Amino acid sequence: MKDRQDGPIVLHFQEAFLFEDPRISAASGLVLSNGHFFCVSDDELELIRVPRSLKGPTQRISLFEGVLPEDPIARKKLKPDLEAIVQISETGSILCIPSGSKLNRCRGVLLSADLKAHEIGFERIYSRLNDQVPDLNLEGAISLESRMFLFQRGNGKAGKSAIINLALDDFLSDQPRDFKITEVELGEIHGERLGFTDACFHQGAIWFLAVAERTESTYEDGEFAGAILGRLDSKFRVDHKIELSIPFKPEGLVIQDGSVFVVTDADDRSVVSRMYQARI
Repeated sequence: MKDRQDGPIVLHFQEAFLFEDPRISAASGLVLSNGHFFCVSDDELELIRVPRSLKGPTQRISLFEGVLPEDPIARKKLKPDLEAIVQISETGSILCIPSGSKLNRCRGVLLSADLKAHEIGFERIYSRLNDQVPDLNLEGAISLESRMFLFQRGNGKAGKSAIINLALDDFLSDQPRDFKITEVELGEIHGERLGFTDACFHQGAIWFLAVAERTESTYEDGEFAGAILGRLDSKFRVDHKIELSIPFKPEGLVIQDGSVFVVTDADDRSVVSRMYQARI
């Protein structure tokens, strides 16, 4: 539901699913494919598959070998930082995309239609992007026909949110050929600058999540200050905003059949990630 009470339109969410078994606490991306939600977490080596009905058994799918330390500081230093997940419509595969915010955060995973994981490196593309995008921190992505759109969060000191448009084949093969970078002005909420955390394509338009935190670091987390759901026009300008009423930072977005689904990261390993749902 949404309402307006002497201020902006507000979209109210209800908790729809708790990522408790298997447990994750830093959900960072969401996609709906073949009757299942796939949710990736930025500090795990697996992703979670959940039935579209949000009932029945869930499945943990291994992406990387190894084990991450339980100590939060050590875990943060070593985590792959997978921040986005998209379906490649031509093959039915699912791509998990890292942030690129550190040198060790450039490994992604391509999950085939039969759920086999294949590691992909983005070192060359991310190195090139680092030369042109201040404080690189990719948090969302859309695969659309033969193109890949990457969403730069812009939560570093430079404060530049942007969309990077490049050929899908170039991205998958880590070839830093031609790409276009478009800076996007997202504005503020409650006095704090907004930055992208995810995006999806719905009914001919790009919709996005943007979040404000009280920090100027792409590495250190800050206090959650608010979030919006927005829509972009054909020139990547914001033409619609809805403030979100939600207790934790939303980081993954799916819109289908009039429902908005988001997953959350509370930046606290003791707080289980949740999926929230709202109707628009």
